[in-house]
Amino acid sequence: VRDNPYIEFQGPYNYPDDLARIYNEIDIAWLVDRYDADANSDWLLPNRLYESCAHGAIPLALEGTETGRFLQRKDIGLVLSELRLGEIASVIDGIDRDLLSALRAKLDSMDPSAWWMTRQDCAALVRLLGDRAQKRATGSPLPPFQSTDLAR
Repeated sequence: VRDNPYIEFQGPYNYPDDLARIYNEIDIAWLVDRYDADANSDWLLPNRLYESCAHGAIPLALEGTETGRFLQRKDIGLVLSELRLGEIASVIDGIDRDLLSALRAKLDSMDPSAWWMTRQDCAALVRLLGDRAQKRATGSPLPPFQSTDLAR
């Protein structure tokens, strides 16, 4: 942080208690991750995707990454075509109150379960993983995982 004049460290925070306050202070959540480019950074869906969307902060991601594809599939947020200063400036400069309102309306229209896991959701996941582990241990064929396997 010391070497990045545009980043400000504001100290530790309590998770999840402080998330609403933090995300309510911003309009756009930067979801671009290039720490492990061409590997995990291209495949991940970061926690801040779910956190920012759940709290109404507009997600901004990079095209060609799973996060960017997720935003495009859901038709939410903003996606940079490339990680260059001119592209970033163009996208940011194009944001006005009307666009922010429209993007927030899209987030608000989504089912909150897209962003939050309930205790029941977690229990269903554990059961599913246990069932799959048991099948694997007995040599039973494993069907492909389907999102419907975690019925709500």
